Amino acid sequence: MPLPFAYQWLTDYRDDDPKITGSSAIRKVTEKTPSRVVYTTEMTDGGRTMKTRSVVSLKPPDRWDVDGTSDQRDYTGTYRLVPDGDITTITMTFDSIYKMGNAPDKKERELVTSSLWDKYIAALESEYRQQGSSVH
Repeated sequence: MPLPFAYQWLTDYRDDDPKITGSSAIRKVTEKTPSRVVYTTEMTDGGRTMKTRSVVSLKPPDRWDVDGTSDQRDYTGTYRLVPDGDITTITMTFDSIYKMGNAPDKKERELVTSSLWDKYIAALESEYRQQGSSVH
C-alpha cells in the first residue's frame, strides 16, 4: 500500500475510531489541524471510568507523535511508516509511566497493542482494496 494512503488513513482521527477495534470507548476529537490532533477518550473498566487526553503532532509524510495523560498512565509514542516498494510498514515506540500499582507487564502491553493494531491494519487494508486510490 502506498505511503500517502497509509499516512492519511492512519492520521485521520475520528470520533468513531474505537468501533474499528470493537471497543466501547468514547472518543471526542476536539481539535484537528494539518499539524495537530487533540482527542479525549473515556472508557469504563470494572465500573470505573477512565479518561485520557491525547495530543498528536503530525509530521508528514511518514511520522506522528502522541503525548497522552490519563488517570491510569502518562505516555509518549512515535509512529513511523516505512515504504518498501508496494508495501508500507509501521513501527511504534512508546514510553509509559503508570500511576497505579497493578500496571501490566511488557508482554501483556505488547499483546494488547498487537491485537488492537491487527484490527486497525485489517480495516486499513480493506478500505484500500475497496477504494483504491481515494482516501477515507
